[in-house]
Amino acid sequence: MELKEVVEQLEKSGEFKEWKKLNPHYYLAHGFMIYEDAEWQVGYSDGEKVTTFFLNPVKVMPEQECYKRPGAKVMKLDSSELKLSLSGALAVFEKVKSKKYSAEVVMKKIVLVQNIGKPVYNITGLTVSIKTLNVKVGMDGEVVEDSCKGIVQQ
Repeated sequence: MELKEVVEQLEKSGEFKEWKKLNPHYYLAHGFMIYEDAEWQVGYSDGEKVTTFFLNPVKVMPEQECYKRPGAKVMKLDSSELKLSLSGALAVFEKVKSKKYSAEVVMKKIVLVQNIGKPVYNITGLTVSIKTLNVKVGMDGEVVEDSCKGIVQQ
């Protein structure tokens, strides 16, 4: 299921509406998925803290501090800007992998949709050689950034 559809369903739910009444200043911040698990987690933030939701059934996780660079602010993600499909973003990831990092074998993919000045799919592949292959894909299908680093180098 596409993140945009998940957000729409979640925001129609009674659980979300009740939570939103108590947290009106929170905004959509991200969608997160371990691709192989195929379940979106949707995060809403006030810039410093984040509350995460699962959809089926609707479940609210306790509020947590945001994981971000010091001084950075978690930006609002506008669901109307989510133009590229998940399969489209993964196709771009695979194209970059085959062209630039063909020796890497990806075991798991982590998908994060976030706003970094513009909305992107931030896809990280965990490889058998203990590296992270990261590709940021804009909603127009263009590669914003890519890298492949050993986990110990990070």
